Amino acid sequence: MSSSSSPSLAPALRVVEGDVAASVEVLVAQALDGDRRAWTTLYRDNFHAVLRLVAHATGDVSVAEEITQEAFAVALVQLPRFDGRCPLGGWLRGIAMKLVYKHWRKNRRRSRAHRRLGAVPADPGVPADDQVLAHDRAEALERALEQLPLALREAFVLADIHGMSAAQAAKEFGITPGNFRVRATRARARLRQHLTDVGLIPAKDES
Repeated sequence: MSSSSSPSLAPALRVVEGDVAASVEVLVAQALDGDRRAWTTLYRDNFHAVLRLVAHATGDVSVAEEITQEAFAVALVQLPRFDGRCPLGGWLRGIAMKLVYKHWRKNRRRSRAHRRLGAVPADPGVPADDQVLAHDRAEALERALEQLPLALREAFVLADIHGMSAAQAAKEFGITPGNFRVRATRARARLRQHLTDVGLIPAKDES
């Protein structure tokens, strides 16, 4: 068997949620004490989920691998800041997404992800075919995305940029498709409001 070199994407054992949280807490404490095996376990258990998200966000597997590796390097340095208020996986994804935004900004002229971001209409009635408007909207969306809670940010990236179905995304995050749709809808609403506030789309006539 080659389980050490090619870990399964599915957990080998089904354990109750409390046991998972407790084991992660123990592994984090051990890693903070310098236990390399503990960090290796955390890396192995979370790497593929983070890689999938980054690959969806960038549209480039090789870039995604580089960003994911960097995210775990950053996480190791920042591990003392992890306070357990959110799941470790969510914390790692947050670090990774910040690096994705950094990549978008550095590669703005050739980034597939950025072009798709500029092409996402924040409102069905507002076309995004004007290049200047599309560029300004993409810039504003990047800034607004960074301010969204992680769950909403991920939902928008997967649904509106990558085009992933609610069923697929729900499986990634262990939630129901309905729950994912709610997150995506809330994300769009917040982003639409931000674009309205900065004058990139007109406010809806409430009269």
